[in-house]
Amino acid sequence: MTILIADDDRGLVLLLSKHLLKRGFEVTGAYDAMQAYHAAIRQSVDAVILDLSMPAGTGYEVLKRMRANLKSSLIPVIVLNVSHTPTPWAFACRFESPRGGGFS
Repeated sequence: MTILIADDDRGLVLLLSKHLLKRGFEVTGAYDAMQAYHAAIRQSVDAVILDLSMPAGTGYEVLKRMRANLKSSLIPVIVLNVSHTPTPWAFACRFESPRGGGFS
């Protein structure tokens, strides 16, 4: 199983990669939104760990484009976001899967 880790923090990509490799996964990395989207549609990945705040676009844009593309629409995505400053509000986004289900 190949996992794409998309995050502009190269140290975090390396850390996650080491842990996943030890557990038998294959790992590929992307360091901005455009690289992430292209890797998701061009490489044979089984899952994506996706940062929301990246250069060259946002994780939201990557996820929206992935869901609109038949090659990547069914790839499971784990959304990851690290904030160094607390925010006084929280929000939830609902993403619909192509099969009609969704998650919040």
